[in-house]
Amino acid sequence: MSKSPGPASLRTPILLIGGLDPSGGAGLTLDTAVARGLGLHPLPVLTTLAIQNTSGVVSRADVSANDLQQQLATLKTEYAVGGVKIGLLPTAEHIQIVLGWLKQNQPPAVVLDPVMASGSGDTLVDPDQLSALKDLMSWVTILTPNVPEAMALAPATSIHADNTFEVMHALQAQGPRGVYLKGGHLTASPGNDFFLFDDESCCLLPTQVHSRNIRGTGCALATHLACSLALGASPLDAAARAKEFMNRELSKAYASGQGLYLQISDSPEASEAAAAAVSPHD
Repeated sequence: MSKSPGPASLRTPILLIGGLDPSGGAGLTLDTAVARGLGLHPLPVLTTLAIQNTSGVVSRADVSANDLQQQLATLKTEYAVGGVKIGLLPTAEHIQIVLGWLKQNQPPAVVLDPVMASGSGDTLVDPDQLSALKDLMSWVTILTPNVPEAMALAPATSIHADNTFEVMHALQAQGPRGVYLKGGHLTASPGNDFFLFDDESCCLLPTQVHSRNIRGTGCALATHLACSLALGASPLDAAARAKEFMNRELSKAYASGQGLYLQISDSPEASEAAAAAVSPHD
C-alpha cells in the first residue's frame, strides 16, 4: 500500500505585476523563475505583451484596464501577499489601477522597477506614463531605476561619481523609502550599484565587470529584492543578497538566438552569502 503524501509546504505568495516578453529574456517569465528559485509562490499579473525579440520591439498589446483590475481582484480573494514587485506599466491608466490596489491593500513591501524601454532601447510606455509613475512612488518601499530611468524621474541631466547619492536623495524625496540605483550605465564605475534606505547608504560592488549585454538583469534584481523583503530580510540585507545573486548569475549567462540570458539557479540557501558585497558609503 502506498503511503499518503505528507502536508504540502507553505510558500509565501508574491505579486509580480508586469509585461510578457515572448523571447523569454525579461518580464514575468524571468520574475516567476526568480521567485520560485527563492522558495516563494509567484502570482504573475499581466499588463502588456511586448512583441519583441533581441533586435527590438515590434509592437505592444496592452491588457485592458478591466482585465488588469480583474486579475488583481481575483487573486486578492485567495492570497495574502508577502510583497509586490512592479515592472512594466505601459500607460497612466494601468498605473492608476495598480495605485488604487496598493492604497486599498497596503502590502508590506513594494519594489518598483520603473521600466520605460527595452534592453534594445525601444520605448515600451506611453508619453504620459512618466508623470503618472511619480504618483506611484510614494507607495513604494524601494525604487530600482537604472541610470536613464533615474535621470528621467529625478530629473537630472547626468549622473556621475560626484552626484550619485544627490540624485538618489532627490528620488527618495518623491516618496520611496529606498532607492537601489543600478550602475550599469556609469562609465567611471561600471557594475557598481548604489543603495539608499532612510538614512543608510552603501555601494554594492561587482565581483567581475561584464561588458556583454545580458537581458533581464533589471527584472531579476528587482524581483530578488522584493522576494527577500517578503521573506523578512532587512532592506540593506535584501539589497546585498540581490547584488550577490546578480554577480553569480551574470557569470553563468547562456546564449540563445541572438541574445544572452540569465540562467536563474538561486535557492534560499545560496542567497544567504551576501554580506561581502556591501561596502560602507561615507
